[in-house]
Amino acid sequence: MSSNGVFTTIINLIKGKYGEWNFTFSAIDGSFHEVQYTHGNVAYIVVSKVDGEVVSNKILISKISYEEKICEDCKPEEEMRKMEYEQADKSSSEILFLDRKISMDEYERENVIAIIKDPSERIEMDYETPWLVPVYTKGKIRGAYFKLFPFSWVFLIETTLNKNWDEILSVLFTLGKEPIPEALGYNYPLFLADKVAKYYRDKYIKTLDFIISKFPQKYRQFRGIIEKNRRK
Repeated sequence: MSSNGVFTTIINLIKGKYGEWNFTFSAIDGSFHEVQYTHGNVAYIVVSKVDGEVVSNKILISKISYEEKICEDCKPEEEMRKMEYEQADKSSSEILFLDRKISMDEYERENVIAIIKDPSERIEMDYETPWLVPVYTKGKIRGAYFKLFPFSWVFLIETTLNKNWDEILSVLFTLGKEPIPEALGYNYPLFLADKVAKYYRDKYIKTLDFIISKFPQKYRQFRGIIEKNRRK
């Protein structure tokens, strides 16, 4: 962006330029439920991971997994952040997708594409979609806005991936055209990861709320319930 706020570079999709995309990916997202009570707080945190690959521009999901944690007197957002990065560090996929602003955490692993759904600033452009506009570089992290379809949102992307912006836009378009309203124009693997995390979070909310409200001194029993279900 120039000093007067005018964008100097607009990337659009060159269809067919790179042929068929073939790569493995992992999408990681988390959710939590926090309960405040007289002795402090208890939080149930779930982080899910969706593994798959793109073959001939088709998305194939190979595995869906999740990890969970109960923490007492903690900052659940911070604990969830740590769990997400731990999952990312263990992944061997060629591309990692995250739903957070990696520049805030200075997370510079070299194969990350992070998509921020609610950036602090937004842009709107009367330009043919799909488009991508680079806006900043912070160390190894590059930032850009993108929009895939006329009816979709403008998202912020941060990436450490060593690819040209037009190649990255092609990856985003391939994973953002799944015809599901919430995923269309966003990112299908991240959409799935979000739904999995929220499914398991919601599954245990009532149990946690009941234990804390009725038997706050016995909340640790909730851990046994989770372990029992995990073994199943």
